[in-house]
Amino acid sequence: MRGVRPVADGVAHNGRQMRRAARGMTLIEVLIAMAIVAILAALAYPAYQDSVRKARRTDARAALMTTAQQLERCFTQFMAYNSASCSTVGEISGGNKRPSEEGFYEVEADALTATEYSLTAAAPAGSAQASDPVCATMTLDSRNVKGPLECW
Repeated sequence: MRGVRPVADGVAHNGRQMRRAARGMTLIEVLIAMAIVAILAALAYPAYQDSVRKARRTDARAALMTTAQQLERCFTQFMAYNSASCSTVGEISGGNKRPSEEGFYEVEADALTATEYSLTAAAPAGSAQASDPVCATMTLDSRNVKGPLECW
């Protein structure tokens, strides 16, 4: 039998087949594997970014709710949301913005009267959260009206 030699497991293999099996991966196989990884990454990365954006929205919700609670406390103490004695009023009115705890949003009062308030949490310009197509700006008012609803 010319060109065939026995191996340790008792099975005869052609010399050409043995050399091919011992070589490893070809360039085409490596390129195919890289293409598969690239496609998976291209699909996974936008989903990851969307998930991160949604997680950061909780920072805005928490900041709006905390500020609303502080204003309600002011109303209980001073019988007005816009009382000068309330420290929260100075932090969010007159063009002042209070950063949220994680810093992804800034809270300010759009309208602040003795009997009503309207709060807005907006992502700072140029931040990653500012590119959120739906929830770059979130609102809450004294009647507990929240917007946009899909963000809450």
